[in-house]
Amino acid sequence: MKQSIVLAAGTVDGAGTSVALSAAIRHLGNQTTSGATTVIVPEGFSDPALQGLTIERSSRRRAVMDEALGTKSAEIYIGFADRLPLRPRRGQTDVMVVQNPHLYGTESDWARQHPRKHRFLARWAKASARRADLIICSTSASRDDVIDTTGALPDRVVVRSIPANISQRKVEHRPDLTRILNVSDLYEYKRVDVALEAAAVFAQSVGHAVEFVQIGRPIEADAIQRLAKATRRVAASGVSVISMGTIPNAEVLAEMVRADVLILPSETESQGLPLVEAMSIGLPIVCRAIPVFIEQGGGNIIAVPIPKGTSHQGEVEAFAAGLSELATSERRRELSKLMIQAQASAVTDSGWDLLPHPKSA
Repeated sequence: MKQSIVLAAGTVDGAGTSVALSAAIRHLGNQTTSGATTVIVPEGFSDPALQGLTIERSSRRRAVMDEALGTKSAEIYIGFADRLPLRPRRGQTDVMVVQNPHLYGTESDWARQHPRKHRFLARWAKASARRADLIICSTSASRDDVIDTTGALPDRVVVRSIPANISQRKVEHRPDLTRILNVSDLYEYKRVDVALEAAAVFAQSVGHAVEFVQIGRPIEADAIQRLAKATRRVAASGVSVISMGTIPNAEVLAEMVRADVLILPSETESQGLPLVEAMSIGLPIVCRAIPVFIEQGGGNIIAVPIPKGTSHQGEVEAFAAGLSELATSERRRELSKLMIQAQASAVTDSGWDLLPHPKSA
């Protein structure tokens, strides 16, 4: 019996990418038409729930080569990080998973600060979109941005939200808001320094100590330096900063249960898995009022509008005001209940089984 090969290429590092990859692979066994299925994934990817499939891992170097050149033959090629190989392969079904929001829609500060890198990656993403058999976006807002930016045919672009794998819910809500959580890799567009400084302004306004817990990988030097400077600035404000770096997803979810609020000042996202996870757990959220967050929040989040041209301090004060809206346990408990109800009624793991059947060679 012929073996079907699925190549999930890309450097799978982020939690959202790993969860999306798991969701896709879980349904591929029924989609391939030529018997047993082998899935080739980048080194480091792991999902104990995957059964009935042969999982092979390639080195990071090989994953990058596959991402750029498509050196492996496969019946289905899932291209993460918004791109398919520069060299097309005949007889292959190409699926492009959109996860880099700064390549589409309104130009971000990241794009302005990294113009050459942005132009290169955006051009690659557009070329991939033109030949993809299927483009998967996490939200309708992201889908609109991709179609407008790349000119992709609308019937090839679908919305498939990354599902949150939640087995616990938030039950207790402290009388005072004392533990603020941020889950973001340190990219400039994530605005983690704004989150920390907003926590400091909030702490001074309520007059009690606050813990700021930050989870995420250190990626961009500028973002790391900004957070370090912000940490020094808030040293005397009554905020304790706890930097946890990269931790397993199960521990991230446990931190969400322990926290009082999740703060996400990101200026752009394609979905924002931490927001979906927090909603499923029932952790109240303060976030920037960007379309993807508003779409998913359904009125059950504190979405902070930041007009274009707002100063850094203006952003900080706006998010501090958002935190103040959740100062009482009654308000947090109310939103927690609404979020859990909304997520329970949503079908978050549907659609990944609709990946197209492989094309005939």
